[in-house]
Amino acid sequence: MTNTAPATSIKANQTHGGITLLIVDGQIDFHPGRGGRPDGSLAIPDADKDATRIANLIKSTLSNSKGGDDDDDGPDDDDGPDDATKSENTSAKDKNLNPGGSSKSAGRQISRRINRIVATMDSHHKLDIAHGSFWVDKDDNHPAPFTIIESKEIQDGKWMPRGDLKLPPGDENFVDPKIFITDEPLYDEDGTFNLLQYAIEYTKRLEEGGKFKLCIWPEHCLMGTIGHCIEPEIQEALNQWSDHNGSLVEYVLKGQSILTEMYSALKAEVELSESTKFNTNLLQSLRQSDYILICGEALSHCVNHTARDMIDNMKGEEHKFIVLQDCASSVPGFDAAGQEFLTYMEEKGATICPDFNTAFDEIDKIDVSKKRRKLSPCCT
Repeated sequence: MTNTAPATSIKANQTHGGITLLIVDGQIDFHPGRGGRPDGSLAIPDADKDATRIANLIKSTLSNSKGGDDDDDGPDDDDGPDDATKSENTSAKDKNLNPGGSSKSAGRQISRRINRIVATMDSHHKLDIAHGSFWVDKDDNHPAPFTIIESKEIQDGKWMPRGDLKLPPGDENFVDPKIFITDEPLYDEDGTFNLLQYAIEYTKRLEEGGKFKLCIWPEHCLMGTIGHCIEPEIQEALNQWSDHNGSLVEYVLKGQSILTEMYSALKAEVELSESTKFNTNLLQSLRQSDYILICGEALSHCVNHTARDMIDNMKGEEHKFIVLQDCASSVPGFDAAGQEFLTYMEEKGATICPDFNTAFDEIDKIDVSKKRRKLSPCCT
């Protein structure tokens, strides 16, 4: 007779270790239109192919056993072959958009399981310091997309923040003077914020940082719009992964502050407040991963600076990073920045994986290398 007694305890576990897939800004506004959908406002020509590869990578892991942590979930430092079969890589990004079956190394099948997925989302207001609607010239004209605005140009009156900007109630410390320290106060006694003086100082600090000058971008990833949503093919795969594994996709919003840019998911380019300072909690959470697969848009910008901030703050753990080169593309005109990023990551000790089909092979080779180092006798 079947026991139909109700369960007395159902427990939910937390994810620890394993393989994390970090999808940076895989949103509609960065993708070309398809299926009747128009191009995103900052569409990257090959991003649709990246999205297909990312989705296929996720779906290729769903044939594994459901949910939970088992002995074959992730990397194993103690088990493994004595040698790794060399994976056949391809540099042509669009040669194969389909997952290449099971990952194998020296006859051992590698678990194709993604234990955790973190998806960052660029999240902007219409009025944003990097959008044209924030700025005017003396004739009240807005700058065109991709205009560079320098601090001296603001001082000279070529460009000015619009004069009717209103901050929400309670945002007297929208810019925290204890974090964004200036010689002269930015807030008057009545709480009025000196936006012009702030803009001059902000762009000056951005330029002194050596990475960027203020670039006006097409309005993109506006919160509440379709362009802010995750690209549908990726989102479908995320939903399937979540249901299959009983795991939540972790969405991390970035860029909500209208007064600073935030290419990295970990911190703003110029820190203004607690919410724009380095996100230590996110970093520590990601450090629990055995490996981190990195993909998304754009290779030249947000993938670039998110990954740099992670690897620069994870000393001794650089081997954890695997950049899926054929699952990320640069903004047109910024290809050199994307290539420089790949070189930087490789020199730091990350793995650059040119074919997403071989991602799990790359992980296995790293495991084998780690095991060999453990077994090697100490030098005398």
